Amino acid sequence: MFKREWADYGARVIRSANYESMVYVVCQVNNGGWDGVHTQYGRPFTPWDRLSDGSYVYDGWIGTPTVAQDGYSPGMPACVFGP
Repeated sequence: MFKREWADYGARVIRSANYESMVYVVCQVNNGGWDGVHTQYGRPFTPWDRLSDGSYVYDGWIGTPTVAQDGYSPGMPACVFGP
């Protein structure tokens, strides 16, 4: 999986990790870039997860709880700070 500088597929890749790696999600962004494939509730799936190292990973590649209709996984805080 690629860890990006911001919640968008066009953002610079700053790190990578194996798909089985343990990562620590600190918050979610529900309006990041779309991968062009994943949809949910009839619309593009755009949640991204900010990790403890400051990078972002597309939520479709992380084992967080299923994203609700508000665009966030239950119990996951929204990111309220910039990149």
